[in-house]
Amino acid sequence: MDKPIKVTSRMADAEFMDFFKLYYREKTKVVRYIMFAAAVLLFVTALYSYIVRNNIIAALVCIWLVVFLVVYPKRMYRKPYKAVKGKMMTSKFTFTDDALTEKAGKESVEKKYSDIQRVIETDKYFVFFYEGQNASVLCKRFMAESDIQALRGLFKANTSYKHYKK
Repeated sequence: MDKPIKVTSRMADAEFMDFFKLYYREKTKVVRYIMFAAAVLLFVTALYSYIVRNNIIAALVCIWLVVFLVVYPKRMYRKPYKAVKGKMMTSKFTFTDDALTEKAGKESVEKKYSDIQRVIETDKYFVFFYEGQNASVLCKRFMAESDIQALRGLFKANTSYKHYKK
């Protein structure tokens, strides 16, 4: 890369909602599979309780748990989203050959590409997943296509990169 790529990213309600949905979908992937398997077992138990054992109460409890296990993972993003709803966040990113720097307000954080666990690209965003529960979002809305292509190549070469198509 000849010179650093500098991008300003602004997030409002729609961007926050998209981010939290993607974040929880990625971070809870294994848990969602386990919850789905438990829901299937509970559904079979409900059928058994109702048909064979003729126990309506046990069947209703199992069905209630099935609904909870199926619906809850899809709604996990709502609580953190409500905490930032109505707020605006502006971040300035600088990308070099070996690291990215994110400046939000007075805080500035530099991350080497080797410190990034995974980069996910959607039609609208680049999402950077760091250690623990840290993540950053770069909105592509105000970026030139040439910068998007350059960043995509940089991420493919230096990180675990995945592109989601809609």
